[in-house]
Amino acid sequence: MRVIANAIGAPGTASRSAITHTITAHLAERGVTVDAWLPWDARGLARAQRRGVPLAIARQHSRYSRAIAALLEELFLPATPTPAGRKRRLVSPRQPANEEQVVWQP
Repeated sequence: MRVIANAIGAPGTASRSAITHTITAHLAERGVTVDAWLPWDARGLARAQRRGVPLAIARQHSRYSRAIAALLEELFLPATPTPAGRKRRLVSPRQPANEEQVVWQP
């Protein structure tokens, strides 16, 4: 389970330290921690609503977008590409030396 605290610093919400103090004790009892703290982005929200795009795409260099990118990098580690297997020629099985070879003639 992943826990993400969203809209930290939004108008009308408690400070991050108050939220941290409240949440961490309850999460620690269950052996869980907050994986990401996503900040409030008023300009990004206005642009996202205006353009009809997700908040992380509306302002790509905002603190919110950087926090999402950091979370995704942590969750989905880049996979090391595996080299393609070498192609090998198919070799027909050899006939025993004592058998005669049949040659087909049209």
